[in-house]
Amino acid sequence: MRPSPSSAVNLPDRAAHYERSAAKVDASNFLRQYDLPRIRERGAFLVREVAFNTIYACDLRALADLCSAVNLPDRAAHYERSAARAGAAILRLMYDDDTAAFYDIGGRTNASLKVLTAMSLFPLLLPEMSKDMAGEIVRRHLSNPDEFASPYPIPSVAMSERSFYAKETFALWRGPTWPVINWFLFKCLCAKGFKREASILHQATIDLIEKSGFREYYNPFTGEGYGAKSFTWSGLVIDMDRAAAD
Repeated sequence: MRPSPSSAVNLPDRAAHYERSAAKVDASNFLRQYDLPRIRERGAFLVREVAFNTIYACDLRALADLCSAVNLPDRAAHYERSAARAGAAILRLMYDDDTAAFYDIGGRTNASLKVLTAMSLFPLLLPEMSKDMAGEIVRRHLSNPDEFASPYPIPSVAMSERSFYAKETFALWRGPTWPVINWFLFKCLCAKGFKREASILHQATIDLIEKSGFREYYNPFTGEGYGAKSFTWSGLVIDMDRAAAD
């Protein structure tokens, strides 16, 4: 069930665990003099992220468009093929049929790291994704009041996850709503034709700014602003305004 705004989370224990884990990884990397091939060979902390790879695929297509604009068709075709390969790999390796979501993968075996986050929805932007798959993802997750349909969406971690924490904490991205995520998912939803859902995220971002000002991130239940003040990420609402007006 969806937690309440005052739901108790044993954050100190989790923060201590995070600090110990981060220190252990950094110590291992230090002993290898931060040499990337040696770090990769050890294989202790290899993670391939959904968000990073989705944005990478989008950037490749942007390069293809730029090459086309300056009459470099061979380079444009190269980047378009690379983007298609990246998109196909994301769908093949990161999508989980049972839960209709994308997850980061780790280790040498590409094991699925099944924590449902807002970034699990980022591949909606990929043209390789079918409309049917996109519809299932939106139905099961974005519109789910136990996961992402909070009063001020979209929480960065699904409310159903044990790691979800709605308030301000130094361990970022544990649950609060971030305008930059809303902006990216707004683009994703528009690309797949989900205008109503895109409008909800657009309006939620406006409501958060009107309630708490231009902040770094917000409480998904109360709309309280956290982090830096006068933070430029919230200004992405202007781009959303322009897209909505088109």
